[in-house]
Amino acid sequence: MKNIIHVIETFKKKHENEELNIVCGYEAGCLGYSLYHELKEKGIECVILAPTTMKTEKGGRKLKNDYRDAKMIAECLAYGGYSAVHVPTELDNSVKEFIRMRDDIKENLKSIKQQIIAFLTRNGKQFNGKSYWTRK
Repeated sequence: MKNIIHVIETFKKKHENEELNIVCGYEAGCLGYSLYHELKEKGIECVILAPTTMKTEKGGRKLKNDYRDAKMIAECLAYGGYSAVHVPTELDNSVKEFIRMRDDIKENLKSIKQQIIAFLTRNGKQFNGKSYWTRK
């Protein structure tokens, strides 16, 4: 991260008399949104590119190569040959966390109910009703 900011600041100093529009971009993947948020905090425009929408060279697939990938991303940013990935807001992340927590609690409850039933069965207690967990 420090290296990226250093390169951008150095480039801005070299071209301080020119009008610049610096945009950083990277292909969506394992980096997630952390780099995006860090760059935005530093005031650097950043785009996460959807890999399936990036325009590629004709002639079939070539082996992955960092230089070639960087060049392709730069061309996509320069000429608009991509679609940006939607970056979730804090509210989006809060809702996701809430849903994950709710799902975890539901799984825990299911497991605890199974443990109670197994405990009672091991100790010779049987329930003859329709459902174990209704008010009846």
